[in-house]
Amino acid sequence: MVIVLHFLGPLLSGVTDCTMPVRPLHTSFSDFLADQSRSGDYFVGESDIQMDIAVASFDPVLAEHVKDIVGNERILFWFEALSLLGLLGNSVPAFLSVGRWLQVSKFVR
Repeated sequence: MVIVLHFLGPLLSGVTDCTMPVRPLHTSFSDFLADQSRSGDYFVGESDIQMDIAVASFDPVLAEHVKDIVGNERILFWFEALSLLGLLGNSVPAFLSVGRWLQVSKFVR
């Protein structure tokens, strides 16, 4: 995913400096992505933009750790903890996002 950010350098700041947050250089780019009639297949709901940028900036080591947790029995501990906190229902969209991210991540084999 870091490779994707490199190609978006003309549209985003912080793609070459890992100490800086990744942000759109101009509000018109955010406006384009948030307007489904203009962006079509590239539409990203406003609430998803921050999450998508954050996920896209994860490095390969973190992707491997996430894969290790999701890919074995330790995931059951997460489900149990979420259930005890009353947050299990809220976890479904998060786990779906993680699954999609792991499927397309070129850093995870």
